[in-house]
Amino acid sequence: MTDSSGKSLRAGVVQGYRWVLGLGHERNVGGLERTIRYLFGFGCLAAAAGVLLAPVLESGVGNVPFAAVLAVSGLYLVYEAQVQYCPLNHTVGRSTYRPYE
Repeated sequence: MTDSSGKSLRAGVVQGYRWVLGLGHERNVGGLERTIRYLFGFGCLAAAAGVLLAPVLESGVGNVPFAAVLAVSGLYLVYEAQVQYCPLNHTVGRSTYRPYE
């Protein structure tokens, strides 16, 4: 299957997947930014657990989607800190990564 430009749609999907996961890209998250991502990521995970253990909404059902959003956000921030790659940084051409010399 191909699009109007003749490129394979499968190749486009694979490229998008690699872009989001940071596969094959140079690192662009380092130093203080990496530490902040770890802190906010683990903070989001702790908040998600707290929302499930101590409901913040009157209905317990409404807490699950809120906790899920917090958990997914936290996991992605921790993932970005671990692999030292952020798609948004890549898009705007920003890098705080400094390799050890």
